[in-house]
Amino acid sequence: MKSIAAKVLGLLALAAGCWGAVAPSNCQLKLLGFQFNTQLIIQMWNAAQQTNGTINNFPANVDPGVFSMTVQNPTSQDQYVYIKISISDPGDPNGNPIATGCPVTSLIPVKANSTATLFANNFQAAGFSGTFNENYTNQNFQNMSPSKVSQFLTRKFVVCLYLMDGSDCRSSCSQDCEPFSVMLGSPGANTAGPIPIYPNDMNVPGFPLFSWTPATSSTLKPEQISYRLLLMEQPQGVPLFQKDLPAFTTSYQMTAQDGGAGGLTKGRKYYWAVQAIDPGGNPLGGSNVLSAANERWFVVQAGAGADLGSALQRLARESLPFLSDPLRGMIESGKAVPVSVTLDNGGDASGVANDPDYVVVGASLK
Repeated sequence: MKSIAAKVLGLLALAAGCWGAVAPSNCQLKLLGFQFNTQLIIQMWNAAQQTNGTINNFPANVDPGVFSMTVQNPTSQDQYVYIKISISDPGDPNGNPIATGCPVTSLIPVKANSTATLFANNFQAAGFSGTFNENYTNQNFQNMSPSKVSQFLTRKFVVCLYLMDGSDCRSSCSQDCEPFSVMLGSPGANTAGPIPIYPNDMNVPGFPLFSWTPATSSTLKPEQISYRLLLMEQPQGVPLFQKDLPAFTTSYQMTAQDGGAGGLTKGRKYYWAVQAIDPGGNPLGGSNVLSAANERWFVVQAGAGADLGSALQRLARESLPFLSDPLRGMIESGKAVPVSVTLDNGGDASGVANDPDYVVVGASLK
């Protein structure tokens, strides 16, 4: 019976060779390596928190750079690539994967007798599913040091990529696995603030003074929350300038080291935001996503000829963050209080008191 079966298979193969070329096996492709950005795991985890820990699909709007693989096609035909992605926890005694996806199919073929690098946006995933059970929302981190917070939130994963023989996901030809450590979640997901205060209007000097309210959290102490100041030329745009600041900071004076000797461009509109940062370096709560709600805009004063009255009002306003709360309250209520103000003109030697390059760098009771 074995010999008859062998003859039948031989005849089928011969017939296929006569009636049409057999598509080369995907296993003739060579997986030369892959790169996997942990941001993809973070996106999966964030999505899973909205669905009780379940991953129902590949994350939408994935950055192409979060994943890439290099494949060699030594055959004489263009070939599409079929892969399986598996994410597992090396500490799981059962070895069950956290998430799997198969088939993940390339949207473009690898050309014959060539090598190509394919990115995340070159693939279409089907049947991607899994479960993340962690929920850090109610964890109290107030008594943890920054290193302990980071250690608590960091998870280890192994990501494996399998080159499959076809779209049916039945057999793999080769695989490559890489370990990753990812900090998931935020120790202050219920953090409120910070709220940007100033600048938020026209006629701002070339070296602005930024001020904001402090962030508050029920799971982190104030000394565990630092701040990140972002300056952009477009709403929710790529930061033109970024400054990380220590805990308890609620204002920052831009200097020539930040914006160049001449400061920001006069007459131009800018957008800015401030983020609360957890001990692991991640934005907290609502400040982690830039939006119109937590951004402010301003326009740098176009010329040096502003009238003296408005210039003095601006300088008085900018001096407030340098003063004590009782003194600031007296001034804001309209009471006349003698205050000594220290100005910096950013190296401009014009000597004009209402020059927009003059900014307040200090203030105290006279």
